[in-house]
Amino acid sequence: MDPVRRERLVAPVNRSSEPNYQGERGRLRDRSEAPDGRPNETPPTYAILLPWRLTGQGGVDQVVLNLLRQCRDTGRFRPRLIQNDWDTQGQVDEEQMGLPATRLRIQSLWGEIGTLASLSRYALRLPSTLRQVRRLVRRHGIAVINAHFPRYDAAGLLLLRRLGLIQTRIILSFHGSDIRTALQAGGAKRGFYRWMLGEADHVVACSQGLMEEIEMLQPDLRARSVIHNGMGAAPNSGRPAAVREPGTSLIVSVGKFDWRKGHDLLIAAFREVAADRPSLRLWILGGTGADLGKIRALAAHDPRIRLFVDVPHDQVLPTVAQADVFALASRWRKGEYGEGHPIC
Repeated sequence: MDPVRRERLVAPVNRSSEPNYQGERGRLRDRSEAPDGRPNETPPTYAILLPWRLTGQGGVDQVVLNLLRQCRDTGRFRPRLIQNDWDTQGQVDEEQMGLPATRLRIQSLWGEIGTLASLSRYALRLPSTLRQVRRLVRRHGIAVINAHFPRYDAAGLLLLRRLGLIQTRIILSFHGSDIRTALQAGGAKRGFYRWMLGEADHVVACSQGLMEEIEMLQPDLRARSVIHNGMGAAPNSGRPAAVREPGTSLIVSVGKFDWRKGHDLLIAAFREVAADRPSLRLWILGGTGADLGKIRALAAHDPRIRLFVDVPHDQVLPTVAQADVFALASRWRKGEYGEGHPIC
């Protein structure tokens, strides 16, 4: 079921000051009044909260870009990116990757909990943070905020909602290291993260293994969904990073050159399979990571294996399209690291 169609169980809100979103054949519509007194039929805004600037590089950025573009293209929601930027004063509306965006500073508890002094500083700054977020929600008619890689910046949204100052629905989407940071925390940090998970309208994970890790921390979720990552049917506007050799069979893998991606395991498996298949080739596309030097050393002097580093995103899909087999490798240990997927 679509997360935004779940019924939200929260405290009553002040409907005189916030947009009134009512269901219409399963759709959300802004039923507040326009300046001329007539009902406002503008689609509500679906906002995605990110803790970094959207660049289009990396899997999470691509997930966010596709969600925002789908909102825009279907017309069901108006898309908006919210970037939590500590260097921004006030609220700055702009475009990022051709999509409407707002940069602002959202006070976070992450790294603040631990001493009475740090809690006091957080408490002093919290009213200003809550006013900024409420102003943003009202100004853009935001009905849903979907926080990706959520940290304690999402706590302000949930607190506003709990106090009845906004009626925005809150979705938390996890991608891996975000929930593991929480699982490895202790004391007040861990407890506060449990509260956030329990307050959210919907919690989303990109694998069943990841959802099980979330449930290790907070089993009592209001609603949950596993939505696996996929590959969009994007227009073939780019060129491949390379052209495969005639008469060869090609395996392609995509993933940052990081230990948990398991490229060393993939190379070892490839060599076993390729021992009696001289025409077999392996291409690995990935962003620069801590394991890049090690993987380069493993692939050195083996002409069957090619590494492509920091390939522009528009070249990735045309490169993958040449493959006979797409392979995804990763290491995974519940609550510690990895994506929960084997080589496939």
